[in-house]
Amino acid sequence: MLPYRARDCVQYDPAQRQLHAHRWDGTRIHCDTPAELDHALATECIYSPLLVSAAALWFAADHGVDWQLPIGAPEPIRTLASRGTTEGYSPSTLQRCLSAFDRGYDRTCRLAVELLSADDHLCILDPDGLCAQVLMHVMGQTMGASVPRLSWVRTDLLPSDATIVLVHTGVNQHGVPTDHTLTPALVQAQQRAFPRYALVPFGPSDDTPSSADVGINAVVTARGIYRPDRVARYHDDADIGPDIISLT
Repeated sequence: MLPYRARDCVQYDPAQRQLHAHRWDGTRIHCDTPAELDHALATECIYSPLLVSAAALWFAADHGVDWQLPIGAPEPIRTLASRGTTEGYSPSTLQRCLSAFDRGYDRTCRLAVELLSADDHLCILDPDGLCAQVLMHVMGQTMGASVPRLSWVRTDLLPSDATIVLVHTGVNQHGVPTDHTLTPALVQAQQRAFPRYALVPFGPSDDTPSSADVGINAVVTARGIYRPDRVARYHDDADIGPDIISLT
């Protein structure tokens, strides 16, 4: 069973200098060197590679290797990287990063659930995996017997009878998705006129190239739901609670 909490997805043992993560089939994997981890990530066998990249910063530093941040890395990972160069990596710096992921994903998914109804056929597009797991957990908590029919795909084509799409992806400052692997599925959704909502817990990034503009209807973040052309306001809304930010 795949975990839905960031703190359960990846661990780093500094005494043994081993990184522990999960495969997509739910089994555990451990890496003794950054080269082993790099190979596992390249073969796409690791669940939530985005989160694993956070622990990999400390793991690689202990092995004397520079670890490349993923393009468009969200704010908690960028913060961890900066703390690592000033304070040094430690259990507390990694835990702060993982806790930030848990809070951001939970808030985002609770807002996203409000967009659903019991008669939907929800399709979740999430090549990373963790956001989909959090969303399914929150749906079970909040919707009870009214949970809609659900299909989770990583990058594949959409079910023909889907009625709404939630996609976990990065977006740029204009609200355009940045993960080109998701473009074919999102183009399908656009052609079928399905509602399409991007789940972007930590807001837009200004350092990622966009893929095709597939007409996202709204961007759901931990701070609120934004129209795509207004999502750049996310960074100005840092002090506003998610309960009072409307679709603006």
